[in-house]
Amino acid sequence: NVITFGASETFGIYESPDHEYPRVLEARLNEAAGTPRYNVINLAIPGVRIGRWAYLERGIKQFQAQAVVIYPSPANYIGSEKPLCDQPTAPVPDQIGIKDRIRLTGKLEQLSKKVLPPSIMTMWREHDIAKSVQGITVMDRVPESNIQSIKTDMACAVRTAQRTGAKVVLATHATYFGSTLKDADKPMMTAWRRFYPDLKEEGFLDLEQRTNAAIKALAQEMNLPLVDVDQAIPPGPANFADFVHFTDAGAARMAQLLMPPLLELTGTPATH
Repeated sequence: NVITFGASETFGIYESPDHEYPRVLEARLNEAAGTPRYNVINLAIPGVRIGRWAYLERGIKQFQAQAVVIYPSPANYIGSEKPLCDQPTAPVPDQIGIKDRIRLTGKLEQLSKKVLPPSIMTMWREHDIAKSVQGITVMDRVPESNIQSIKTDMACAVRTAQRTGAKVVLATHATYFGSTLKDADKPMMTAWRRFYPDLKEEGFLDLEQRTNAAIKALAQEMNLPLVDVDQAIPPGPANFADFVHFTDAGAARMAQLLMPPLLELTGTPATH
């Protein structure tokens, strides 16, 4: 058993049925092994922070997982200056908050895009952002404490997996934008910022770059296999249905990237 742990990017939103990357990964692993040996359990929750170690630990024990893929969502740490790792454990909330609604709102916006011009959609989002930031201080970039919270929580998740007998693959986080924000991509950035209005548009790619540097550093410090998804999956609409969520093609690329380290960790030689 292999567990994929992350937020809505791993849970799946825009992919066709059974085309989110955990399902494709399972098929690719079994194809490479030449036998239906692998079962990939998608343990992702939309909006989750990667530091929910008790949830991860319960999943690993329940499924007796041999390996865990950790794919964090940096934006879920905007405004979170303390890691979850050193806080008392709590169950996943019964009611979702604003930052957990990406899956639901994404579906609604997907329908809206079919009937509303892109310019109208952008104006609607900009109006929503302007209302949300009234009376609050908007950040140019997230403080370093946010980045350290992500790194601390990832290290906690790794230790949790290792303590329960599972091996870990870390992955950097990829987006629609790549390393620079192009003028043509600004409407998509506005769509992303609507969920996190307290951070200016320029701060999102800075958050991604700093988080990915922290993930790479953690992989080196803990001697873990790293899949540099950010560098390996090209940005743009072919692989991303919105700011961070995969298309079928993007999910297939993600699965292909994860397959080699998982085969190696689980001792399965590829048959072809």
